[in-house]
Amino acid sequence: MGNGTIYDTELKLIWCKNGNIVPEYMNWKSAQQVIARLNSSAYLGFRDWRLPTKKELESLRDYGIKAGYGSDSNPTANYLNMQGFVNVQIKDYWSVNNDNDVWFVFLNNKSPEKAGKDANGTAYVWPVRSGQ
Repeated sequence: MGNGTIYDTELKLIWCKNGNIVPEYMNWKSAQQVIARLNSSAYLGFRDWRLPTKKELESLRDYGIKAGYGSDSNPTANYLNMQGFVNVQIKDYWSVNNDNDVWFVFLNNKSPEKAGKDANGTAYVWPVRSGQ
């Protein structure tokens, strides 16, 4: 989209182009605080950023797998970085399901893992918002 975002035409979502806007693992509480700060500052002109659902992150992983990039040696992160995203990590990202379960989603063939909202779990944050 040219404004630091990428539009996902299949799911009708707007992703932050930068898959690592905070270059560190963080716990659930810190991830929520990052999203709140992005919204309060109208990051990239928007105030409705959120964490993606498990399904939304898995869809990004599936794009790379379909293109042949889903192995540990050649991760989906590389594919997404070649498609206009930047700083996409192979490691886990925070996601939340509609039933409010929290998940770690990996951008390789590793299955997502259910996570707790406790301070012990850490992952990256990749904001998304609904498209128009």
